[in-house]
Amino acid sequence: LTYLFTWFDVVKEDLVDAITRGVEVKALIHRSSLELSKKPLEAKSIGVKVRLYDGDPYLIRGTITDFRRAVFALHLISMPGKPVVALPYYTENIAMTKLLVDAFNYI
Repeated sequence: LTYLFTWFDVVKEDLVDAITRGVEVKALIHRSSLELSKKPLEAKSIGVKVRLYDGDPYLIRGTITDFRRAVFALHLISMPGKPVVALPYYTENIAMTKLLVDAFNYI
């Protein structure tokens, strides 16, 4: 779950490795990012299943692994072009991970 996927270049090789191993990689990205960046198209070109969403951007960014573990960061305040984020949170809490999975699936 991301807004602009600005960190795509940082994780691109890891995503390619995961996809090569048969891992299904999905990204939920705000539709307006297509106007600002080519990252969603780049992600799609390496095999990431990209889904775009409309409406207000969610002020959370997150990654879910194996439906059992999640890392997410909440945006505290937004400044033009640079969100300020809290430290990332890691959880293996099944309820929190399910909440994030459901949010991803139903947005």
